[in-house]
Amino acid sequence: MSQEAACSEHRTIDDAALRAALWGVYTASFGDAGEQCIQEQLCYTPETFDAAMRDPAYLKFVVSDAGEPVGLLVCTNDLEKARVAYVNPRRLLRDYPEYAGRIYYYTIIAVRPDRQGMRYAGMLVEGVAVVMDREGALSAFDFSTEKNPHLPDLIVRATEAAQRRRGLSTTSAKFTPLGGQQYGVIKLS
Repeated sequence: MSQEAACSEHRTIDDAALRAALWGVYTASFGDAGEQCIQEQLCYTPETFDAAMRDPAYLKFVVSDAGEPVGLLVCTNDLEKARVAYVNPRRLLRDYPEYAGRIYYYTIIAVRPDRQGMRYAGMLVEGVAVVMDREGALSAFDFSTEKNPHLPDLIVRATEAAQRRRGLSTTSAKFTPLGGQQYGVIKLS
């Protein structure tokens, strides 16, 4: 990671070239998931991705290094829009009614494969942590245990780093699993 790496926050991304570059980040990040994961990891089509990038209901964090986009995190507190990532809004609101309107669901967290493990994902999460702290909000996400088994740990560590480095009003972070979905087959012999 170079000294030029920076994370920016966006409500809309109007630049078509940047949207195209971010589509490349998104699809490359999950390129190996097609054979590795039982559940499809790409929840956006090119058209729905482009629409989400221009929709102010989605909060976007972009990490660029030397002017080149290398990571993207997209979240929304419009839980109906979060359904694109197969989340059940009713369950989140049942479990966390005090956070109604302040639950931000990650629909994308992606870093180009050649840049993974270099702190870019942490930069994305730190950006979200600042917003969560400021709004007294909750962040929620799903992840593939086949592709990203350590994602909750990364998110907690990056959130705690943001709390220390940026002097946030909150001082700790904890991951709470909400449930799971098991896939299987019945093979006859």
